[in-house]
This record gives sequence, structure tokens and C-alpha cells, in this order.
Amino acid sequence: MSFNEVDWDDLYNQIDAAPNGKASMEICRKAWELADKYHYYDGQIDYRLQYMSQSVYYDDILEIFVVYPQIIKLHDEHIKEHGYDENTRDILWLYKWLLENAQAFYQISLEQFELFCEDFKKRCIQHNYSLRAYYQFRFLFYQNIDKDKVKEYYEEFSKCNRDDMSDCHACERSKEVEFFLTIGEKDKADSRFLPLSMKKLTCADEPENTYGIYLRYYNQELAKGNVEYMDAAKKICEKVRHAIVHKGTATTYTGDILMYYAIAEQGKALDYYKKNWNFFEKNRNPMLKFWFATAAVHLFNHLKDKKSYKMSMPTTFPFYNEENVYDVGQLKTYYLDYAQDIAVKMDKRNGTNYYEKILELMTVC
Repeated sequence: MSFNEVDWDDLYNQIDAAPNGKASMEICRKAWELADKYHYYDGQIDYRLQYMSQSVYYDDILEIFVVYPQIIKLHDEHIKEHGYDENTRDILWLYKWLLENAQAFYQISLEQFELFCEDFKKRCIQHNYSLRAYYQFRFLFYQNIDKDKVKEYYEEFSKCNRDDMSDCHACERSKEVEFFLTIGEKDKADSRFLPLSMKKLTCADEPENTYGIYLRYYNQELAKGNVEYMDAAKKICEKVRHAIVHKGTATTYTGDILMYYAIAEQGKALDYYKKNWNFFEKNRNPMLKFWFATAAVHLFNHLKDKKSYKMSMPTTFPFYNEENVYDVGQLKTYYLDYAQDIAVKMDKRNGTNYYEKILELMTVC
């Protein structure tokens, strides 16, 4: 088969028609392998970009750390040969996906993150973009590692002008809310949140994602015994749950909903767990697994007076049995082992004990 015999348009149509996730990603992979074979640059880039999009929104984000370096290599070779690439802005924009998600994967070392950051910075300068996004991803990455660095990077972020490489106003505002909650300045976080909560600043992900950020914060405060946040936590939890069910956004905070119920509304906790246990099983994002597993430990801690619990579960449930009777201790140990493993690996990567302390706080309260 020659280049001209390949129906490239049909490949695009197949990708569009395929179910989101693995099915679409598999077609993308086969398509870029063909494009590689014929040195068809537009296809090499486009099919990989579509693969990245599928991995971020529908499947496994870890894939971007494999595929994006391939895109950068192809892009740089094209620039070297032709001097220009009309894809440069789009390719550089997707670098942000890699930087934003690096925090969640212990597989990405601090050294690797720093190399990615400095490469992104170099490319922003080369193409006359502001360093606002560069500093944004720095203060987000280090928020649970080094508070002094976080403040330094946020200050630099604030000094930089917005431009075409900046997130939308609503998403940036969400990151600022997260920053102030991280450094313990809730009044400033609330002030920054106000335009989001009033829907004066919105986008496809906001303010729903910021609701999730607040829910995580409130859960930790409740675990510390600060019950004055109970009403606010209840309201924000229902907003997050509504966003997941009706908009498909804020799914990152599925485990945080379970944690709130396990702490404050235990009558809802087990039912929510039964509906969402598969969220944990199918996920390969360590942070999402950590927060859900931690919440499940808290839930089964509160059932510790019962040696077993009867609940109807599907055959795909890891401990399925025909009697539908499950060992509470076994379930607690299952999730605790997962949460501890991720906490140790994250803390080793970060050089801290942050996640081990969070695990202790959220499971003994």
C-alpha cells in the first residue's frame, strides 16, 4: 500500500465514530503508525494529539507522558527542516496538560518535572509567550511539598501578563483559590471564589472543579474536629455530586464525596460506595485512587463493630461471592494497603511525609 492508497480521511472518521477511550485510542495509535511509516507529518502529529485528548478526558492520563515527548521530537525535527510549524501553538498548549498532571503521578520524579518545566519555559520564551502558565504549574506542583516555593512561584505568576498561553479566567481563578487554601488563607480564597460561586466567571469545568477543591479542604477540617464547616461541606458536597452526575465534571473528587459521607452522613456512605467502587478499580491515576481508598478505609472503620456486611454487589466486584456477605476487615485492609502504598510512593517522590499524615488524619477521625 502506498501513501496515496491510504484513506486518511476515513481514519479520522473512524476515530470520530469510535467510543471514547480505549477504542478511539487504539485507532489513533494504528493511524499514527501508518503516518510514521510514510513520514506524513500532519498525521503523525494530529493522530497523537487526538490520542492525548482521549487519554486525558476518557481513559489513562499516564499515557501523555509517553506520547507527548514523541510529539515534541517530531515537532522539533520538522522545525529544523522547514523552519516553521503551524502546529506550534497547539503543541505547546498541550505541554500544559503534561505539567498539570505530573503532580498526581509518583512515576514522574521531581527531576523529570523540573526538566519538563525548564523545557516548557524555554519554548515559551522562544515563541514570545508569557511565563504565567510556567509559574502556575510550578506553584500547583509544589503545593504539598514546599510552601515557600509555592508562595514564590505564585508571586511570579501574579506578575506575569495573561496571553494566549494562559488558562481561561475561570480556570485561573480556581487555581488561585486552591493556592490560598493551601497556604491557610481561607478569607482570601473565599474572596477569590466569589465570582465563581456567583457564576460571573464560568467555563466548561468551573465553578464545579472549585467546589471539589473546597470539599477536600472541608473534609480535612472536619477530620481535625472543626465542625463549624459541617453545613458548608454538606452544601458543597451536593454541588460536586450534581456536577458529576449531570455535567460529567469534577469526577476527580468522587473519593472526596465518599469521604464527606463517611464522616458526616454515614447513612449515604455505603450506598455511594456501592455505586462508585468501580471508579477506584478502573482508575490508574494514583491521586484519584488514593483519595477514594482513604475514604473507603474511613467508611469501613465505622463498620468495625460488624465482622461482615451484607450488600448486593456485581460479579465484577473484587471480593464477589454468591452470598453477598463481605468481610468488613478484609475490605478495610484492601483499601488501606492501596492508600498506604500510594502515600509512601508519593512522599518518597516529594521528599515529604504529607500523604502519610493525610492518610492518618482522614482514617482515624
